[in-house]
Amino acid sequence: MFSRLFCILSLVFSVVVASNVPSIEQRDGLSINPPLSSILQESRRGIAIPQLTARELTNARRLAAGLPLNPPRRRASRTHVARAAPSGSVLASGYIEALRVDDGSSIGYVGSTYNSFGEARIVDPAAETPMVFSIPTNVAGPFDIGTVNGPNSLYPFFGGIQGFSSTDVDIGSGSYNYVYLGSTVDTSVDSTPIVGGNTFTVATGISEAVESSIWTFNAKDHNLTPQWINSDLSMQIGSVGYFESTLLFTADPTTFTETFGPGAVWVDLKFVTAI
Repeated sequence: MFSRLFCILSLVFSVVVASNVPSIEQRDGLSINPPLSSILQESRRGIAIPQLTARELTNARRLAAGLPLNPPRRRASRTHVARAAPSGSVLASGYIEALRVDDGSSIGYVGSTYNSFGEARIVDPAAETPMVFSIPTNVAGPFDIGTVNGPNSLYPFFGGIQGFSSTDVDIGSGSYNYVYLGSTVDTSVDSTPIVGGNTFTVATGISEAVESSIWTFNAKDHNLTPQWINSDLSMQIGSVGYFESTLLFTADPTTFTETFGPGAVWVDLKFVTAI
């Protein structure tokens, strides 16, 4: 009698435990972003001055806003964008289009404004203004991509920002770790991730590591590919995805999907000079 009761209780316990096992569609309730409550109010984050607005400010206003002074004007000078392009580079201005990996169709362009967390998003150019980028087209990479009309003049580079739910700064096979795309400070070529200024931290107050010199350019198809330098100096090629209105990359899309659930659109990023 006792053994039969024990077996019944064991079976019930097993069913209860099994029912509480998290679904493979979203492991442990992880989310790629922190709670919405983490987004700072403007009074706490300060006012982000877009790049186009900053260029029109006088030196007095730039100082008041915490921006560096405008450089002295020279004859036949042009408005410069902060760049860290390799010496001898041929710079071109254009847009970044996101094309689905599975069928090559376009889902839009990287926008000139970011989501509430300070991360890059995709927009329809017929409805919103796309970001204008400056890249060296005669260099394979890695290099920085400068932004011309970005959302924050303090961070003029389009780079990678460590993901909020990543376990550390590294990405790789078998890891769900990921990297947001957004605006960052400049980091040197082959630099490991460093904690530095970026649009995600401005929006949330959460410090994350960044890299800016992560881009390679294929002159044949004009695709841009991010490559992330891990803390051990190993290099990982990023697969770019658009997930929950956030542009990001990871080294293992399968593990990422198993962790955060389906819904990511995996894309190639293509540099185009006209829309």
